[in-house]
Amino acid sequence: MLSNRKLIVFLILISLITTNFNYYFTQVLCRRVNHSRFDSLNPINLSIYSNSILFDHFYYNWTALVNNNPFLPYKGVENYTYLGGNTFRCNETFIQGNDPPNYDSRDVNNETRFFPTSNYWGNNVHDWVWIFKNTTIETKNIPISVFTGLESEHLFNVTSEKVINIDGMYYNVWELKDDQGSIAYYEKNTGILINGTFIFTGTNTWAISMVETNVLFPSNDNSPMLENLIVSPPNGNLTTFYDFMVNYSDTDNNMPLFINVTINGTSFSMDKKNYTDTDYIDGVIYEYQTFLSNGTYQYYFNASDGVFPTSTGTYSGPVVNYTNLNSPELNAGIVSPLLGYNSSTAFLYRLNYSDADNNPPIYVNVTINGSNYFMQKEDISDPNYMDGAIYNITNFFEEIGHYVFNFTVSDGENVVNLPSTGYYNNPNVSCHNLNNIDIGWIVTHGEDANSSYSIFLTNATNLGATSGEINQIINSFLIYPYEILVLEKGGDSWPNYELNNLWYWIENGGSLLIIGDNFGNAQVSVSNHFNVSYTPLGGTSGNSTQISYPHFLTSEINSLTFGSHFSAINVSDSNPSLQIIANTSDGYPQVVLLELGVGKILWIVDEIISDFQIDDDDDNNQLFGLNVLRWMSEEKVNNYAPSLSNPGYNPASGNSTTFFTFYVNYTDAGNRGPIYIDVILNQTSYQIVKQDPTDFDYTDGVIFQSSITLQNGTYNYYFNASDGIYNASTSLIIGPTVDYVNDFAPNLESGVVLPTWEYENHEFTFQVNYSDIDNNAPDYMNVTIS
Repeated sequence: MLSNRKLIVFLILISLITTNFNYYFTQVLCRRVNHSRFDSLNPINLSIYSNSILFDHFYYNWTALVNNNPFLPYKGVENYTYLGGNTFRCNETFIQGNDPPNYDSRDVNNETRFFPTSNYWGNNVHDWVWIFKNTTIETKNIPISVFTGLESEHLFNVTSEKVINIDGMYYNVWELKDDQGSIAYYEKNTGILINGTFIFTGTNTWAISMVETNVLFPSNDNSPMLENLIVSPPNGNLTTFYDFMVNYSDTDNNMPLFINVTINGTSFSMDKKNYTDTDYIDGVIYEYQTFLSNGTYQYYFNASDGVFPTSTGTYSGPVVNYTNLNSPELNAGIVSPLLGYNSSTAFLYRLNYSDADNNPPIYVNVTINGSNYFMQKEDISDPNYMDGAIYNITNFFEEIGHYVFNFTVSDGENVVNLPSTGYYNNPNVSCHNLNNIDIGWIVTHGEDANSSYSIFLTNATNLGATSGEINQIINSFLIYPYEILVLEKGGDSWPNYELNNLWYWIENGGSLLIIGDNFGNAQVSVSNHFNVSYTPLGGTSGNSTQISYPHFLTSEINSLTFGSHFSAINVSDSNPSLQIIANTSDGYPQVVLLELGVGKILWIVDEIISDFQIDDDDDNNQLFGLNVLRWMSEEKVNNYAPSLSNPGYNPASGNSTTFFTFYVNYTDAGNRGPIYIDVILNQTSYQIVKQDPTDFDYTDGVIFQSSITLQNGTYNYYFNASDGIYNASTSLIIGPTVDYVNDFAPNLESGVVLPTWEYENHEFTFQVNYSDIDNNAPDYMNVTIS
């Protein structure tokens, strides 16, 4: 009886300790509980659960933040109790801020991690506290429930193994990621979650960290070892790819926090030779591969497992011999853009340098109008010149005019020029003088002032324009002296008599610039007066726009990037005179113009015109804003229609593999370039381009052409063009007869199905690459699914 009483007292103490823990949460971060084994606490045999960490009385204490809000912290504990079979009951207690405790429970299958129901973590999902201990670097599609059941669980993939430091303690972990940006770190040997940030319901975050657990993590009692040092080959030249290798082993099976090779005083991080090898007890090979400059080298290796550092001695080798059997090669020499403005356009010169001997250049120069400029390597860490290295320089030009350039390089023995003789004829630098141009910024009705447009207005004043605010009633006498009026968002609706005065001013040659989203009634009322309305958008930031509608406004511009836009111009059949200049990537008009009488209106749906970019990677080029100023200040004079002459094609005949070049001469006495110029073949339009991109003299004619492959058949064609006001076209002309040829079977490759795995009723995409040497289109294309 005495022993039974002792047992009863012991069980009561255990119950009190467990109950007390549910209400009080330790704040000791990442504490390792020093138990040798926990089997003694559990009367059942756990050996059959070798892939699961679960055992009777396993607990996991945690803290968390939602959206990184430190004023509303969460803390909780998960207590697991064995129920029999494969089932453990997890009793959860958690506290949100200073609220009373909340309680929940879930029954977890330790062979599947599955639980059928939980008030906070969802139903029919998988546990988040732990993953299987037999997880590897190649494990995919691990289901994990995320934040209190607000959405279904996510599928995670192991992306890497890492050593992380939590308050001075190092953990060997698997890094897991899902396709929504979540990232979690699970300890490799136990499968316990150390910390993670889970994305839920779009962009919300649940950042959770382990505080304490009674799981025994692996110890770190022994220093790692670095053995079997190799550099291969021991000797070579500049084209030799050298491999530095070392075997890293650790009796505690801890991966390295870092492992480096230091070559002639410079350290380089090493990578696994076999990324799937995670057994550090018998050793893992790490390597660093590189090219080397000529000379004699020494090297050593050093590493750390987070606790113990280790290093090898210094070794000699390799010896790299100098060779120079080949001259360097130059290609892809360009300048961009081809047209710009003095003092404001950044002209980028780029060149690809390659050398079969892998010799670096002694110099890479560009000569511009007789002056030499030293070019810089874009990727200074790239030692491989055999596959090419890009060099560049950016210049601004003060003087207007035509510029020429060529490139000169040397590898120490050979000097090479591009082009081999002569020079390239580009760019053209112009200055559009805005003397006597007055710009009025309307604030009469409470419209936004011009404080956001300092760069735009600075560019205007630098070119000779004057600008000022207009805060009086809009009448003909007030606005008559201005060539350009600017209207920003905000303010109240305009009365009809002011709208009519504005209309008359535009018809007689005025230019109105309307910028910003449709916030405020002033901008909306003016736009509606010209039968233009806005479509609300979601304010997507950084939406890039490809230029699909050629116009002077976007001359030499490939794309525009909008900082933030909350609307688009509604272009409908009710106003066919509207001309779209640029759409967002999802098809919403952002730059639209309307020519009215001899005046013009330009809508730009964004707030800071100077932030528009010429390319996605260039946020300093003001070419678009300068084009706007120049175009709006030009008087609309176009007394000459373009003409198309000397149309033709070559070769005279061919088959479906033949490239037929169609060409025509475009001439405009007013020197206006075409807004579009197409060749129409059997009612199918093909855009054609300048034969000489640098020819801007349309008065004596510019050749436009395009090379096209055609399917077998008989063709007729004609050309069609427009300068924005006048159209021109040729008569219908008898074209080539394309013979049928079929000497080769087609080829199918790169067949895939996306995604490769999904639940039922999900849409799968089957795709394959079809190619045919004879250029024959397929008669049919089927996929068989069994």
